[in-house]
Amino acid sequence: MERDNCLICMYSEYDELTIFINELTNSNSIKCNNKNSPYFRECVSDCNTCRLFVDSIHYFSQKDRKDKLDNLKNNKFNDFD
Repeated sequence: MERDNCLICMYSEYDELTIFINELTNSNSIKCNNKNSPYFRECVSDCNTCRLFVDSIHYFSQKDRKDKLDNLKNNKFNDFD
């Protein structure tokens, strides 16, 4: 499994500057765009991970589980109608 880091965060994106820097330095950096992150508007790499990223993964996995359970419950009750 991939290590959790800012490169795979949904709040990060490449911009012209990071692409230029990556080409010059042969590295992989990305810009953080989450206003609540301590790395906001900074170039981050696979060495950076903020708490918001870890919390968002937990939130979406929990939400996905809840949605699936609700779906199962609704389908089960609809089968008896």
